Amino acid sequence: EMLRSLVGSEMCIRDRPKVDAKLFTENSEQVLYDALVSSEANLLTANSYENKFLVLAQLQSIIDNYFNDVMVMADDKEVQRNRLATLHMARNLFLTVADLSVLQ
Repeated sequence: EMLRSLVGSEMCIRDRPKVDAKLFTENSEQVLYDALVSSEANLLTANSYENKFLVLAQLQSIIDNYFNDVMVMADDKEVQRNRLATLHMARNLFLTVADLSVLQ
């Protein structure tokens, strides 16, 4: 829900903003980005929904740490857009498996 509220308010799901690793100022940003890239590859080889959900579940602590360490809505608009792009990347990754927002 937090991802949708942050990313959904700024970017359409069809947008594919580019994440610029040179704009990372916190280690958690690089860790999340690397985990997302790795998870994309792992989802391609996961042979069942259970395995796909296990791939996504491994991101929980990384995402938690990101939100503990990073102020997404930074004063620097370029950094802010880059952080929103990273969250957009995470949201898209989850949506490749399922849109859990429809399960209410």
